[in-house]
Amino acid sequence: MRSRPLSKQPEFFASVPAQTRHDGTKSPAAKGLTLILALAFLTLGSLQVWNPKQDVFNLARLGFPEWLVSMIGFGEIGGGLLLIIPSTAAVGANGLGMIMAGAVLAHLNRDENRAAILPLVLLTFLNIIAYLRTFGAWWPASTDEIPRHAKNREG
Repeated sequence: MRSRPLSKQPEFFASVPAQTRHDGTKSPAAKGLTLILALAFLTLGSLQVWNPKQDVFNLARLGFPEWLVSMIGFGEIGGGLLLIIPSTAAVGANGLGMIMAGAVLAHLNRDENRAAILPLVLLTFLNIIAYLRTFGAWWPASTDEIPRHAKNREG
């Protein structure tokens, strides 16, 4: 029994041109939102690490240990740095999303619905950034990116 050489592609794949993936980095809105979120989390994380007095009180009221404030602050700083680098923005958005999901759940568990609004809004924006950086935009940036066979459909 002879096997086909690995270098030869099946006929089906030869007829379909390769498509480039649009990763959302060309969208100015995605870049702007990513930069705003990165600066916000770098600022919030820095405040939690270097001036934790109010945050320690708030977390102690929720039943969490004092050292958790610094850990969350370092996590927010790391996530903010990952958001700045385009190739790691999705990882940073997902990591910060986990921190914000924990904040939302902690506030809702204590029936503090108003306090859960800001982490929920940040979580929503982080999900948008993670989606755009992972799967790309919903539309092509220009018609040049639409594959040729999709433009000239016969049928």
